Amino acid sequence: MTYIELATLWPEAGGSYVFVRNIYGPATGFVVGLSVAIISCMGSLAIVGMAFGAYFQKLGTGIPPET
Repeated sequence: MTYIELATLWPEAGGSYVFVRNIYGPATGFVVGLSVAIISCMGSLAIVGMAFGAYFQKLGTGIPPET
C-alpha cells in the first residue's frame, strides 16, 4: 500500500507512527515514531553544523589553528 492509500484508510495526524501502530501495534508504532523524530532532528542538526563549519572554515583560513 502507498502512503496515500494508508492516509485515506486512517485519516489522522501522525504519519508513519499511525500507519505502523495500526498495522503492528502500539509498541512498534512508538518505536518507529520515536526513531523518526530522533533521526530527523539529529540529521537536520548535523547538516546545519556542517554548513556552519564549512562557512567559518573559509572565513578563518589565515588564522593558525592554535589560536
